[in-house]
This record gives sequence, C-alpha cells and structure tokens, in this order.
Amino acid sequence: MTIEISQTLLERSRRNKVEQELLTSMHEASHARNAATRAEADKSRVQSENLSLSREVDFAESQLRDTKRELEKVKEENEEYEWLLCRPMQEIAQKHLGFRKAYEEQQKMMASWMVSQKAFKELAIQFGLEKGMTPQEVIEKEKAVRADVLNNKNPENHGTNADDPFLSYYREDIKKDYGLK
Repeated sequence: MTIEISQTLLERSRRNKVEQELLTSMHEASHARNAATRAEADKSRVQSENLSLSREVDFAESQLRDTKRELEKVKEENEEYEWLLCRPMQEIAQKHLGFRKAYEEQQKMMASWMVSQKAFKELAIQFGLEKGMTPQEVIEKEKAVRADVLNNKNPENHGTNADDPFLSYYREDIKKDYGLK
C-alpha cells in the first residue's frame, strides 16, 4: 500500500505540475494576447496619426504652393511698378487712376503758376516801357534779378528770396542751369 500511495502521490504531483504548467502557459498566452491586442491598437493609432500627419503635410504643401504663386504675382506687380516709376509722370498718370488725379492737380497748379509768371513778366515789361526800356532790356534785367533771388539778396520783407526749404533744396541746381554762381 505504501507503494500505491507513493505512486498516487507521485501521480498527483505530476498532474499538479502539469496543471501548474498549463495555468502558467494559459496565463502567458493571455498576456501575449493582451500584448498583441495593445500592439494592434498601437499600430492602428500610429496609422491613424500617420494618415492625419500626411493630410497635414499635404495641406501645408498646398498652402506653400499657393503662397509661392502669390509671391511670384507680387514680385511681378512690384517689377511692373518699379518699371512704371522710371517712366515720365504723364505715362504713369495714363496707367494709374489714383496717380492721375494727383498729377493733374500738380499740372493745374503748375499751369496756374506759369500764368502768374507770364502776368508778372508782362507787368514788368509794361513798367519797363513806362521807364523807356525795351522788352528785351526788361528781360535782361530779369536775369540779374533772378540771380539776386537765388542768392537771397532781396529785402526779406519782399518775400522774393529763394530761402524757403523747397527752393533751397533745388537752388544750386537752378543756379547751375542758368549759369549763375
């Protein structure tokens, strides 16, 4: 009977060991299934993130292409404006309505100034005739007076010197144009 009990105990011990190994294997298999499920979920999440990033990259590339096209358009417009600015003002006025209005106002002001200058010239000639001068003598006298204006030699209270900032800026060029010192 002792042998039988030993054999029975041995048999039970083997079964327990097999059952323990089976439980361990089942537990490991369960862990492996869980790990596989997590890995599959991670893989799916990564694929989803990659797809999302891919869409973002596509969108960014599309925006970059649009921005480059817009930049090229702006560069072309800038080149056109730079070219236009090198043209005579009348030509610019023909092509740009906003500039045209300002240009026409300036031209009107210049025409008014020219009329004023011609009126003063005529008045000077009339006064010269009253003093016995010829029109040519009056014009020659104007050249001397012009030099006095440019060199600020007239009395200040007459307001006829070229001492304001605008005229001062151009004074030397004008003197050179008229051969004055």
